[in-house]
Amino acid sequence: MNLSKLFGSKCRAKILERFLVEYSVNPDSEGFFIRELARELNEQLNSVRRELQNLEELGILKSMESNKKKIYRIASESVILSALTEIFRKTYDPLERLGTYLRGNKAVELVTWGGYLRRLDRGTSQSVVDIFIIGEIDRVEFNNALERIFFGQRIKYAIMSKEDFMSRLEYSDKLVTSILTQQGFVRFVDRIGVDSLLTDNIEKK
Repeated sequence: MNLSKLFGSKCRAKILERFLVEYSVNPDSEGFFIRELARELNEQLNSVRRELQNLEELGILKSMESNKKKIYRIASESVILSALTEIFRKTYDPLERLGTYLRGNKAVELVTWGGYLRRLDRGTSQSVVDIFIIGEIDRVEFNNALERIFFGQRIKYAIMSKEDFMSRLEYSDKLVTSILTQQGFVRFVDRIGVDSLLTDNIEKK
């Protein structure tokens, strides 16, 4: 949900979301430096600095000096903190963010994930993996994206080449089969027709 109209600007809404959802997941968060936040949110440095100052004046954020740089944190004593946090927790959808990250990667053949990932307070899942990807993807960038999108929560994932997947499927690999048949999983990308492949494989047996 786009909250920019409610909170005055897209930049301010993005900053509030980053701080408040992070705080709700990790109350001991060290906070953010201005340049770090601008880079992560893909916003102009001056715009981020201005909005941070505004939010500090409103008593939502507080700042301190660290290594001669200003770092901003949530002001836990703010009387509207719980109300604001509830708004952003209810409207934050990590799978929407993950989908945006993955959508442009044409080298990804399949993405299937547990629908429960939409809840940041889901606890530890009992699934084999939370996300399963077939194709080519930069693991370092993907790890960084997961860290950012899920606010440091542990996400179990498996990435497999199409060749490896097809080979495992042919021999009815139990790991692949169990991943693909997990209840509550959603196929976000499917360029290889997994259902047809599974059916064909069963008919050959």
